[in-house]
Amino acid sequence: MYKTLLVTRRWRGHEDKWMQYMKEILGPLINELDIREIELQPTGSYQEQHYRKVTEFSGSPQVMLQELKDTEILIVGGAPVADDMIAADKNLKLIICPRGGPVNVDVEAATKHGIPVVNSPGRNAESVVDHTFGLLLAEVRHIARSYHALLQGNHDEGFKEWRQPLFELPEKTLGLVGFGKVGSLMAKRAKGFDMNVIVYDPYVSEKVVEKYGAKKVDLETVMKESDFVSIHARLTPETRHLISYKEFKLMKKTAIFVNTSRGPVVDEAALIETLKNKKIAGAALDVVEEEPIQKHPENPLYKLDNVTFTPHTAGQSDMIMDRGTKMACEDLARFLRNETMKNVLNRKGLNYPPYPSDE
Repeated sequence: MYKTLLVTRRWRGHEDKWMQYMKEILGPLINELDIREIELQPTGSYQEQHYRKVTEFSGSPQVMLQELKDTEILIVGGAPVADDMIAADKNLKLIICPRGGPVNVDVEAATKHGIPVVNSPGRNAESVVDHTFGLLLAEVRHIARSYHALLQGNHDEGFKEWRQPLFELPEKTLGLVGFGKVGSLMAKRAKGFDMNVIVYDPYVSEKVVEKYGAKKVDLETVMKESDFVSIHARLTPETRHLISYKEFKLMKKTAIFVNTSRGPVVDEAALIETLKNKKIAGAALDVVEEEPIQKHPENPLYKLDNVTFTPHTAGQSDMIMDRGTKMACEDLARFLRNETMKNVLNRKGLNYPPYPSDE
C-alpha cells in the first residue's frame, strides 16, 4: 500500500470532493492507498504567501514539513510543497496538485529528486477565457468607467474624453501571446466575434495554430499588428518581463493590452509608463506584479483612467474544483495501474514517456 497524504481545505464554500472522486474513479484501486487526510488552515491571503521558491499557497510550511514524513503519494491543492519538504521525504514517489500552474510546488526540486508532478492543465481555461473577453469588452466599451460615472452623477456623455474611442470587434486583429488551452480557446471564441487571430508561441507548431483558424507569427508581429494583445503565457524564468518597453513601443496607439495570465510576465513599470503617456488606448488586467492589488493602494494603476482591472479572479468558477480533482484522480489511477500518466508537468525534465495520445 502507498502511504498517501491528502491535504485539503474548505475553499470559498466549496466542499472538498477528493474522497468522492477517488472512490468513483479509482474503484478497487483505492485499496492500494493508505490515506491520511489533514485539513490545512489558511494563513493569510494565498496571493501574498512566499516561502523559499514557492508562491500563492495556503497553509503553514512548518506544518507541511512535520506532516510530510514517510509519505509516498502527496496530494495537495494550495498547500506549499517546497524543496526542503521534498528533500526531507525520502519515500516520496508522486506529487499531485490539480492546478493549471502549480506555483505552490517546487517543480524543479521535484524533478531533481526524480518525482513526477501531476497537474490539471486547462481546468480553469473556460473561466479564464470568459473573463478575458469580459475584461476586453469592458475596456473597449468603457463599461466599468461608464457605470462608475453614473454612480457619481455624471450623465453628460460629451465631456468625458475617456469615452472615446469606442471600438467594434469584428474584423479587428486579436494577438495571442501563448497558445496553450486558454490561448486556443481564445482563438475559438474570437472567431465568434468575426475577429482575425494571430499567435506567438515558439512551442506550438504552425499546424496546430492553423487548426484554430489563426496564423502563427513572431512576437514583434503580434505587438505591431494587433488591435488587441492578450497574454496567456505561463510564468517561467524565460517569460518573466517578456513584455516590456520594447514590446509596448511596437503597439498601435489605438490598441488594447490584456493580461489574465501572471503579473510578472509583463514589466509593470513599462506598462504604466505606456498607459500614462497614452501610447496605447488602454489595458485590461486581472493580474499585476504585486498581489493582491487591493493590498497595494499605492499602485499607479489605480490613478489611470485607461485601465480596467480585477483582483486575480479570472480563474474562478463553479466548475474548476470538480474538473481539476477528476483530472488528477484519473492520473492517480494510471499511476496505480503502472500506466503512463497524462498530465506530468515535469515530463521533459524526467524523460518521462509521452502519453499515448500525444505521440
